[in-house]
Amino acid sequence: MIISDVIYLISNYLHIIPNLENLPMGIFTVDEDDYITARSIITYKGHLFPQLKDNDSLIKNLMDKSFLDIGSGANHIYKESLLYKLIHKKAKWAKGIDICCSKLKNSPHFINRSLYDTGLDENSINVATCQYVLYSHIKTIEDLKKAFREIHRILKVGGEIRIYPIYYGNYFLGDESFKRHLQRKFKINIIEPVYSVDTNKRLYIKEDLVLKPDVKIMEWIRHNILDVKTVIFKKK
Repeated sequence: MIISDVIYLISNYLHIIPNLENLPMGIFTVDEDDYITARSIITYKGHLFPQLKDNDSLIKNLMDKSFLDIGSGANHIYKESLLYKLIHKKAKWAKGIDICCSKLKNSPHFINRSLYDTGLDENSINVATCQYVLYSHIKTIEDLKKAFREIHRILKVGGEIRIYPIYYGNYFLGDESFKRHLQRKFKINIIEPVYSVDTNKRLYIKEDLVLKPDVKIMEWIRHNILDVKTVIFKKK
């Protein structure tokens, strides 16, 4: 039995997926307003929309849709992010939502609220994306149920949320009841993300976007040990 099998069995038993890349955060406490992430369009394309040809195709695909970037951090002010590019190309509707960014809340394109209570209208969102929040920070069944309840409420019928990373594609955490719960509300598709290291990732620190690339070994671990997948939840 290899390490990936061990982690998979543990996650099924505990109904939680270990978020290995965040272990140092439990040792070294960082003030949330001093550690706000912004990610480039490159990983959104590779991780969440691998079926599309290039970044231009991704932008074109979303221009006439209502788009919500969940856990968006500082993406609305980062010129290389998908959200920023959509905003400045005058997409139909493009906003980010996060609770970590009180210093950045004064923007019409940013919602400073919890994913459990977005304040958005029912049946209003065509496409939502989520990197490193659901199943990474929000990762127990009860918390995921609360999040998916709100996601289901705000998505249009046929609207979708794309989530990365979900290790082994284990979106139900080994719990068959939770699996049936999600399948009643969504059509679920598990896809292969592209191996992509975000060398353009930024951290918003003291009112500046500072270059902080992802650690290459962590991305290798995700793909080669944790068998990471992207999961698409489409509202029925």
